[in-house]
Amino acid sequence: MTHNSPPLKVPNLEKRTREHLLPNEVEAMIKAASRVGRHGLRDGTLILLAYRHGLRVSELVTLRWEQVDFSSGTIYINRLKHGLSSTHPLRARELRWLRQLKREYPNSPYLFVSERGTPMAAATAFNIIRRWYSGWLGDKCASAYVTSCLWVLSRI
Repeated sequence: MTHNSPPLKVPNLEKRTREHLLPNEVEAMIKAASRVGRHGLRDGTLILLAYRHGLRVSELVTLRWEQVDFSSGTIYINRLKHGLSSTHPLRARELRWLRQLKREYPNSPYLFVSERGTPMAAATAFNIIRRWYSGWLGDKCASAYVTSCLWVLSRI
């Protein structure tokens, strides 16, 4: 009798050499996303904030305008999964794009909304990121947190 064992899982290192994007790759992804389609600004801003602040998809889709302080140039991030919530500084491009986004969707309390004006579903945000991310590292979406940490370390 032959025993069929399940196939061995191929280690990620054998599939690809890394599971994060380099800063220049993220920048190219943000620029590309922001220039394509009728929701380019929304999609580019979503990717930009995920990258710059190391946000989980669930943290992105729950962002509300009341968390953005345009006068001080900050955003309050409610961290999930036992993370430490805190206020983050926003850079000029983030502020500019957020102001434009607010003008495009003035009636929503949420930063990121669907075509119907309802809060964006986490699956939709994930698919937006995966759509642009897959061009660099395939279908596996790496953690925005890891990529963000690498960006911070590259600035030290």
